[in-house]
Amino acid sequence: MADTDGARPVVLHTSWRGRLQQLIAPLILFGVAAAGFARAGEPRPIPVVLSAIGSVLLVIQLLDFPVVSVFGPTGIERRCVLRRVHLPWDDIVAIARPGTIVGGGSARVRSFVGAEPGTVSNQGLVAEVGDRRRRHLLADHIEGQAEYDAIERGLREWSPITPLRASRPGASVAPTFVYKRRRGVPDSLPVDRLP
Repeated sequence: MADTDGARPVVLHTSWRGRLQQLIAPLILFGVAAAGFARAGEPRPIPVVLSAIGSVLLVIQLLDFPVVSVFGPTGIERRCVLRRVHLPWDDIVAIARPGTIVGGGSARVRSFVGAEPGTVSNQGLVAEVGDRRRRHLLADHIEGQAEYDAIERGLREWSPITPLRASRPGASVAPTFVYKRRRGVPDSLPVDRLP
């Protein structure tokens, strides 16, 4: 996505822990299936089914779990391991944080167990797309304040009608670019972006 004279593109990175957690279920299924194959000595239905389920979960993770999400003038680009998905601003209904309470009464977006009004969830952002509000994960954990502020500025310029339904994170929250694999000297920018 090209940079413009106004707001700069913002990049949210997913955590290494989130990426590893997405691999655990397929690996466990493959391990149980391998043990079943070794014990039986020949293909049996249960290990074959477990291998198939593990394969499906692995493909879904590689195709749909974002490594980075880039907010820019034309929309949001979700970069997964095996594909890139561009979500244009015209299709995005809202940017939200599951589990965020932004106020009482009709302003309440979502609640989570035991939360008080005004509480901020530690979950990452999702893009709600289309009439059915299909959710696309943008980051698996909460972003830092500088990233949140840059997203808010970008939305005002790129898509003023798209609401940001997420509370601002606390000052102690680390930015998502701490999960970026660095080559050479780390960027000194408060909000990371891809070249």
